[in-house]
Amino acid sequence: MTTRLAKLSSRFVEGGWLPPTKEAHAAFLKKLISDTDKHKEHLSFERADRDAITTAVLEFRNFIIRDADMFMGFNRMFEQSPDDTGIRNFDHFIQCLNYVLHNAPTFGHFGPPLYMILFRAMDTQGGFTAFLADKLNERFKILLNLWSQFLDSPASTNVLNDEEGGWFHTDAVYAVTSDYTTADGQVMPFDAIFQSDLSKPYWGFTSWDDYFNREFVTEAKPGFPLPRPVGIPPPEPFSDDIIGGACESVLYNIQKDVKRNDAFWIKGEPYSLEHMLRPSLYTILGYDDIVAPFVGGTVLQGFLQVTGYHRWAAPVSGRIVKIVDVPGTYFVQSPAWLPGEEAREESDLDPNDPANHPYVRSLAFITSLTARQLIFIESSNERIGLMCFIAIGMTEVSSCQATVREGQMVQRGDELGMFHFGGSSHALIFRAGVDIIWFDDPQDGDLIKVRSAIGGVKKVPV
Repeated sequence: MTTRLAKLSSRFVEGGWLPPTKEAHAAFLKKLISDTDKHKEHLSFERADRDAITTAVLEFRNFIIRDADMFMGFNRMFEQSPDDTGIRNFDHFIQCLNYVLHNAPTFGHFGPPLYMILFRAMDTQGGFTAFLADKLNERFKILLNLWSQFLDSPASTNVLNDEEGGWFHTDAVYAVTSDYTTADGQVMPFDAIFQSDLSKPYWGFTSWDDYFNREFVTEAKPGFPLPRPVGIPPPEPFSDDIIGGACESVLYNIQKDVKRNDAFWIKGEPYSLEHMLRPSLYTILGYDDIVAPFVGGTVLQGFLQVTGYHRWAAPVSGRIVKIVDVPGTYFVQSPAWLPGEEAREESDLDPNDPANHPYVRSLAFITSLTARQLIFIESSNERIGLMCFIAIGMTEVSSCQATVREGQMVQRGDELGMFHFGGSSHALIFRAGVDIIWFDDPQDGDLIKVRSAIGGVKKVPV
């Protein structure tokens, strides 16, 4: 494994996307299956009083069964998955799916629950083919919207506790706060970082999603710094030359001279602007071809940690030009890493090691396919000009909400929006000819602090 991949894989595990070992994944599935079996009668599809989620899962099941392509794809993906997944077949998957959608995720050494169920199936040709289908992703969206409603309800607060698996457990709090330290390296307390009241039930949060979209405090707690202030390298305070971190994220890739169309599915993961920006879905006044200005430009991509901060900040000052929701996939990874593919055969990828799963090598690939939101910003600095922020879904963590509106003026560091029920990925796209100098020589796997000064369009002393 290369140094880059080892660092990214480690961050992927630390960030809550994958279990560290095969055994940890097996333990998660064993508990999930046991819990599903215990609630089988309550969540039965035969009940006349079944709730909206169970009804939607039943409709999802019937859709798969009645569609020949989908029925074949789902059966093939479980047949082709390793026997140790614990999910026995399609019907067993449906039962587990129904249980997951009735519960809020707990904290532990594993990733998002649907991804944990499907990540072996994603690693099959049957899964790849099925998960690409628009008709399937439309059905997944219905389920995920219902789950989102549950996660935004008071019923989801049952996991906001200090028991094992609870989000207020010591281990969970450390995972959430460990990247926020004082000058002498002390980890800051939760309520010195995030708006909360530890004396209230659920620390003042009204739902699981409210907790996961927690906001930074606006006034520093005595003895502690203000978390993630807008970074401005001296000696040019408030300079529009600066580019800020749009998300609290791990750097995945910086790629220059990106092409309009490229083979985004191959091992090298080139970005393909036509597919990332989907210009057929919208128009922008003054631009007959919105892709053209970005051809030959630069893309920066990072992934958010499940335990991290999930709100987005404006990377530049300027005007919000256009906000576009792009429908897409949820559980697709690069075909270059499927079993039997040449790229995989030549790699050191261990299919039995969850921490070295192909998805960590597919994050550039998914920028062209997954559900995402585009926010175009016309920078106040003409040397930056029009740029694009993309909020990119990863597996079931795909709900993007802009909190700005078209035509609104923003300052660098202002809130743009948020991901719901967890972190995902994001990308910044800059036009050709925008000469960006990245501060501190960032390397893939490094933490990008939201609202920090990460680069500029001219050399700025730091």
